[in-house]
Amino acid sequence: MARYKERRKVIHQSDTKEYFMCLSSMPRWSKVLAENTDKPYNLFLQFLLEKNYYNDREERLMIKQIAADFGSDTSKISKWLKQIYEDIIELNFDKPELFKSEGIKHSIHCRNYDNYFNFTVWLLVTPRLYENFEFRFAESTTGTYNFYVERVEHSIDNNEHSLSISLHGGFVNKYRELLLDRAEFYGVINSLDTFHKLDFQIDDELKKFYKH
Repeated sequence: MARYKERRKVIHQSDTKEYFMCLSSMPRWSKVLAENTDKPYNLFLQFLLEKNYYNDREERLMIKQIAADFGSDTSKISKWLKQIYEDIIELNFDKPELFKSEGIKHSIHCRNYDNYFNFTVWLLVTPRLYENFEFRFAESTTGTYNFYVERVEHSIDNNEHSLSISLHGGFVNKYRELLLDRAEFYGVINSLDTFHKLDFQIDDELKKFYKH
């Protein structure tokens, strides 16, 4: 079995503005949280919902402006925004049915470098292989909101049809995917390679293998 050299992981660190932008992209999920939690940030969360996360504002919004409007300091606002974001993810994991909306239930699995994000959503249609998928709420975890569909899986169990969508950060290069499939078929690259190595490392191996 091949041995893999330990590499430094590429982990995204979100800032306060990014947390706010992610939350403002899906205010309905904040409403779900507000109705199902009792935390120190509840009054602030209700304030944001009443303001509709300032989505009607045209000019640039600063975190210090939000803090001033609410009557608090920026450090506390930053702490609360991070907690709200993380608690929405946790609530979705524990009670996904609270997030149900029109459409079909899908389990979404996002990957970008060493960052992973899982969420249950209801979509009107099932995304197809290689389609672009913009998911701004995932950015604070993954570092991007642009993904493409890497895999679509169906399963039937306990009288229920389940759909699972795997998303890969960035934009698809279909020619690169074709070369990767071929390399995996011939055993030049295996699933462990794709798990342990970054995309640009895989690309270098593909270019070397298909050089001639």
